[in-house]
Amino acid sequence: MPSPVKLIAILILSFVSILVNAQPPQGIHWSKDGNSYYEVKNGEIIQNDSGTAKSTIVVTMEQLTSPGESTPLSVRNFFFSNDGTKILIYTNSMRVWRYEPTG
Repeated sequence: MPSPVKLIAILILSFVSILVNAQPPQGIHWSKDGNSYYEVKNGEIIQNDSGTAKSTIVVTMEQLTSPGESTPLSVRNFFFSNDGTKILIYTNSMRVWRYEPTG
Protein backbone atom coordinates (compact mmCIF):
# COMPACT_ATOMS: atom_id res chain seq x y z
CA MET A 1 0.00 0.00 0.00
CA PRO A 2 1.41 3.43 -0.94
CA SER A 3 2.24 5.89 1.78
CA PRO A 4 -0.20 8.75 2.56
CA VAL A 5 2.25 11.26 1.06
CA LYS A 6 2.31 9.35 -2.24
CA LEU A 7 -1.49 9.12 -2.27
CA ILE A 8 -1.80 12.87 -1.73
CA ALA A 9 0.75 13.52 -4.47
CA ILE A 10 -1.16 11.27 -6.87
CA LEU A 11 -4.45 13.01 -6.04
CA ILE A 12 -2.91 16.45 -6.56
CA LEU A 13 -1.39 15.42 -9.90
CA SER A 14 -4.71 13.93 -11.00
CA PHE A 15 -6.58 17.10 -10.07
CA VAL A 16 -4.05 19.36 -11.82
CA SER A 17 -4.17 17.24 -14.99
CA ILE A 18 -7.96 17.55 -15.05
CA LEU A 19 -7.70 21.33 -14.73
CA VAL A 20 -5.07 21.58 -17.45
CA ASN A 21 -7.13 19.50 -19.86
CA ALA A 22 -10.40 21.29 -19.13
CA GLN A 23 -12.03 22.91 -22.13
CA PRO A 24 -13.39 26.44 -22.17
CA PRO A 25 -17.15 26.72 -22.04
CA GLN A 26 -18.83 26.08 -25.37
CA GLY A 27 -21.00 28.74 -26.90
CA ILE A 28 -19.01 31.73 -25.59
CA HIS A 29 -16.55 33.49 -27.89
CA TRP A 30 -14.59 36.71 -27.50
CA SER A 31 -14.77 39.25 -30.31
CA LYS A 32 -11.65 39.96 -32.37
CA ASP A 33 -11.05 43.29 -30.61
CA GLY A 34 -11.50 41.69 -27.18
CA ASN A 35 -14.03 44.30 -26.04
CA SER A 36 -17.08 42.04 -26.18
CA TYR A 37 -18.09 38.40 -26.20
CA TYR A 38 -20.79 36.36 -27.90
CA GLU A 39 -23.04 33.82 -26.22
CA VAL A 40 -26.23 31.86 -26.81
CA LYS A 41 -29.02 33.18 -24.62
CA ASN A 42 -32.76 32.47 -24.83
CA GLY A 43 -32.38 30.86 -28.26
CA GLU A 44 -30.48 33.80 -29.77
CA ILE A 45 -26.82 34.69 -30.28
CA ILE A 46 -26.04 37.80 -28.27
CA GLN A 47 -23.04 40.13 -28.29
CA ASN A 48 -22.24 41.51 -24.83
CA ASP A 49 -20.01 44.57 -24.52
CA SER A 50 -17.69 43.98 -21.56
CA GLY A 51 -17.19 47.70 -20.91
CA THR A 52 -20.77 48.93 -20.99
CA ALA A 53 -22.64 45.65 -20.29
CA LYS A 54 -24.82 46.45 -23.32
CA SER A 55 -26.28 43.41 -25.10
CA THR A 56 -27.04 43.29 -28.82
CA ILE A 57 -28.87 40.49 -30.60
CA VAL A 58 -26.69 39.27 -33.47
CA VAL A 59 -28.76 36.25 -34.60
CA THR A 60 -32.47 36.19 -33.71
CA MET A 61 -34.67 33.22 -32.87
CA GLU A 62 -36.48 33.77 -36.17
CA GLN A 63 -33.19 33.46 -38.08
CA LEU A 64 -32.43 30.22 -36.21
CA THR A 65 -35.85 28.73 -37.02
CA SER A 66 -36.06 26.58 -40.15
CA PRO A 67 -38.96 27.18 -42.55
CA GLY A 68 -42.00 25.17 -41.47
CA GLU A 69 -40.68 24.71 -37.91
CA SER A 70 -41.94 26.46 -34.78
CA THR A 71 -38.83 26.22 -32.59
CA PRO A 72 -35.34 27.55 -33.29
CA LEU A 73 -32.27 25.36 -33.63
CA SER A 74 -30.64 24.39 -30.36
CA VAL A 75 -27.17 25.95 -30.76
CA ARG A 76 -24.41 23.96 -29.05
CA ASN A 77 -21.56 26.08 -30.42
CA PHE A 78 -20.89 28.57 -33.19
CA PHE A 79 -18.00 30.13 -35.09
CA PHE A 80 -17.84 33.36 -37.07
CA SER A 81 -15.98 33.62 -40.38
CA ASN A 82 -12.84 35.78 -40.39
CA ASP A 83 -14.70 38.71 -41.95
CA GLY A 84 -17.67 38.26 -39.57
CA THR A 85 -20.26 37.96 -42.35
CA LYS A 86 -21.00 34.25 -41.93
CA ILE A 87 -21.59 31.95 -39.00
CA LEU A 88 -21.15 28.20 -38.67
CA ILE A 89 -23.62 26.72 -36.18
CA TYR A 90 -23.04 23.39 -34.43
CA THR A 91 -26.34 21.78 -33.52
CA ASN A 92 -28.16 18.45 -33.27
CA SER A 93 -25.09 16.24 -33.27
CA MET A 94 -25.42 12.47 -33.19
CA ARG A 95 -22.89 9.69 -33.02
CA VAL A 96 -22.62 7.98 -36.39
CA TRP A 97 -21.14 4.55 -36.81
CA ARG A 98 -19.70 3.66 -40.19
CA TYR A 99 -18.42 0.33 -41.35
CA GLU A 100 -17.27 -1.23 -44.58
CA PRO A 101 -19.35 -4.28 -45.36
CA THR A 102 -17.71 -7.11 -47.20
CA GLY A 103 -19.89 -9.28 -49.25
